[in-house]
Amino acid sequence: MNYTYTAYCKSINHSIVTLIKEGCGIRSISRILKISSQTVLSRLLSISTTLKPKHDFAKGCSYEMD
Repeated sequence: MNYTYTAYCKSINHSIVTLIKEGCGIRSISRILKISSQTVLSRLLSISTTLKPKHDFAKGCSYEMD
């Protein structure tokens, strides 16, 4: 099926992840992919629920990340 709105494309999640890894911001991704920034944010939230941590973090400890 052909959609006119690009956010429905199956490859959009992959494109968002690639652009995030390249250091692009939400508005930049929105502009590049021609989708709304709210769509980018909601897709990022749905993508983040599928991620699994690489390390087992101990509870009660503090960690710093870049």
